[in-house]
Amino acid sequence: MGSGRVTTIGEVASALSTAMDGPEPVTPGAYRLGDVRHVTESSQRIMDELGWRAGTDLAAGLADLVAPDR
Repeated sequence: MGSGRVTTIGEVASALSTAMDGPEPVTPGAYRLGDVRHVTESSQRIMDELGWRAGTDLAAGLADLVAPDR
C-alpha cells in the first residue's frame, strides 16, 4: 500500500537514517544508464473499495520498524 504521497528513495533513506540516529545518507545525484527514474503507485483502488487510508506517515512508520523494543 502507499500513502498517496510520492516519496523519493532519498527521502526514505533520510527518514531511515534519522530513525536509526545515523548519519545523513550521501547521494551522488547522478543516475546510471538503465536505472528506473520514476516509479509510483496508487492507493486509490483500496481507498475506493475498502475505505482504507494510510494512518502512519513514513517517518513514524520507519521509526516504529527499527524500534529496539519492537
